[in-house]
Amino acid sequence: RRQLETPVMAAHRIGAHLSGLLCFLALAARAEDCADGGPFKCTDDAGCPSPEVSCAQLAALKQCGSRFDQIFDRPPATAHPRVGEACPVACSSCGSGGAAG
Repeated sequence: RRQLETPVMAAHRIGAHLSGLLCFLALAARAEDCADGGPFKCTDDAGCPSPEVSCAQLAALKQCGSRFDQIFDRPPATAHPRVGEACPVACSSCGSGGAAG
């Protein structure tokens, strides 16, 4: 014989499915938020390797812990003052809350 599902059992089952879905959506949103900015214009600065500098270039130069105003005479307009915050993928800092390198 099959036991009928009570409202409480149904609520627990639905809650478990919703919990899993919310966890998945939170992880997906975090992964989506973790994207590099740039490239950053570098035309007015002496010694730039190119007119634009990418996150990969900044990471290769070990600048992930630096602020943009420490690197550029005229820092690029970015929402993040630190390279590691603007370049979390290149700086391997996705989800860590801090810059690596």
